[in-house]
Order: sequence, then structure tokens, then C-alpha cells
Amino acid sequence: MTPDDRSNADRPHPLAEQSVPSLQVESCGRARASAVAVSDEEKDRAVFIGFAVVVIAAGLFLAGWAGIWAYRRLPTNDPLMVGAIVLEALLLVQAVIGLARVSSAGLVEPATFIAYTLGVLLPLPLGFYLARIERTRWGSVSLAFTALVTAVMTLRMLQIWRNTGG
Repeated sequence: MTPDDRSNADRPHPLAEQSVPSLQVESCGRARASAVAVSDEEKDRAVFIGFAVVVIAAGLFLAGWAGIWAYRRLPTNDPLMVGAIVLEALLLVQAVIGLARVSSAGLVEPATFIAYTLGVLLPLPLGFYLARIERTRWGSVSLAFTALVTAVMTLRMLQIWRNTGG
């Protein structure tokens, strides 16, 4: 090992200044991980983004599932309705997380975010109701459409959440 190599080993990794984990090499050649502190705001942001991705995936899955039932000219069944209830529960949890963290998120448009957070809760119960009373393929169409609407509205919420003006 040359003197130049030892001086490089003592310097922090270039990524250590950023808020990502970095890998540093000790003088004997072993690697050790050093965790860099992540702020609470970044953790909140990551939790909301991760949960929003889950909600979008669930909404698209339910829309596809109900769409297949509509294409096959079948009315909604109990497992499809349970899927809608699970998606609505996910939306409620997302709304609680979003509303609890909106003040500390530094959003450019907090009023728009709050409107989407509350508004996304409305379409799925309406689609559920229409699917329950309309026991034809059109019930499946209404549920597929409202599940797709919730996925798109959640995507828009995610866009607003990421826009911090920074």
C-alpha cells in the first residue's frame, strides 16, 4: 500500500456528504458500511411515496380484475367487492398519513393536496354502491372505472407530494 492509498482511505467517500448510505474501506482492506443520518422529513416523504405506489398498484389491479369481469359479461362477485373494500381501507390509511404530514412536507400546493387526499376517498364507495345495485356486467364496469380513477388520483397526489418547490 502506498502513502497515496492510505490518504485516500482516510478521506470520506464522496457520497458520504449526501443522505445515502456509503461504503468506506478501512486500511486493512475490509469494507464497512456507514449510515448517514436521514431527516424525519425524508423518512415521511419515503413512507408516503411507498404507500402511494402500493395504492396505485392495488387500484390498477382492481381495475384490471373488474375490467376482465366486465369483458366476460359477468357481474361483480364477493371477492371483487372485498378487493374494493381493501383498496378503500388503503386509501383511508393513505389519507391519514398524508393529512398528518402535510404541514411538515413543505408542499408548494398544500390545498390541492388536501383536496385530492379527501376527494380520492369518494369514487370507490360510489362504484361499490353502483356495482352492488347493478347486478349485470355494468356493475363490473363501474367498479373498474372507479378503481382506475382512484389510481389516477393517487398518482396526481404523488406528483403534488414530490413537488416541494426545491
